[in-house]
Amino acid sequence: MDAREYTGRFTIVNLWRPLVDEVCDTPLPVCDARSVRATERIAADIHYPQRCGEIYLHTYSPAHRWYYAPRMGRHEVLAFKSYDSATDVARFTPHAAFDEPDIPEGTPPRRSIEVRVLLIY
Repeated sequence: MDAREYTGRFTIVNLWRPLVDEVCDTPLPVCDARSVRATERIAADIHYPQRCGEIYLHTYSPAHRWYYAPRMGRHEVLAFKSYDSATDVARFTPHAAFDEPDIPEGTPPRRSIEVRVLLIY
């Protein structure tokens, strides 16, 4: 079957893992999807050398609840849902990187790997 013809539910889950002993610089926070309204999501084009894709940006709201694992290590993995085709559940998990205040000078930059898993129901 052609993937474009699939009408069942599917989900994309991101698995994010540091490649350093401890992430001190630009950790990865995720936002509780229940704290984000659909009207705060804005579609934006992202350009690659061979194609153009789409990502979602989110406008600021003081209602957003952001979480991160400080000093996450290479033995830890963060899993979060980045897309769900079902419309009656949280569909997206906003995520980003931020500059951690007061990190010591010379702190190595974050190095990480991310894998996306497609779940078909």
